[in-house]
Amino acid sequence: LPHLSNSLVCSELKEDISPLFLVFSMSQEEILQRKLRSCEKDNEFLCQARARAEQRCEELEHELALVDRMRIA
Repeated sequence: LPHLSNSLVCSELKEDISPLFLVFSMSQEEILQRKLRSCEKDNEFLCQARARAEQRCEELEHELALVDRMRIA
């Protein structure tokens, strides 16, 4: 093991632990607000994905109608 100074080890430990302290110091309301924002982002992403899927469905239905017309002709 390389020799590390105490101050270096301490600063690395602080970096590892600080996110935990952040979570503990956040109020329940702040935690819920973060979860809500995360859900809103997920919802927005899913809405966009659904819109793209619906558009692709319309394109495929259009292509299928063209193929059917060619078959009949």
